[in-house]
Amino acid sequence: MGIMPRNRGGEGGIVAVDMLSERATMMRESVQKSQSITDNMVSILGSFDHRLSALETAMRPTQIRTHAIGRLMRTSIGL
Repeated sequence: MGIMPRNRGGEGGIVAVDMLSERATMMRESVQKSQSITDNMVSILGSFDHRLSALETAMRPTQIRTHAIGRLMRTSIGL
């Protein structure tokens, strides 16, 4: 669908402008909807990142203890 050529006589020019105006409105609405979806997705991912970071922080002491126990086990059996 390209841009309609101007019709210098009659109603054709008005119809073409109306069609372009409607198409511009639809495109603007689509961009707004896309931006809204993007904003929501950024919010969801930000929340996920925050929760994952909190989980990693909570798990760190357990990881340190597990590593220390593993070292003791390897040392005690001579590995």
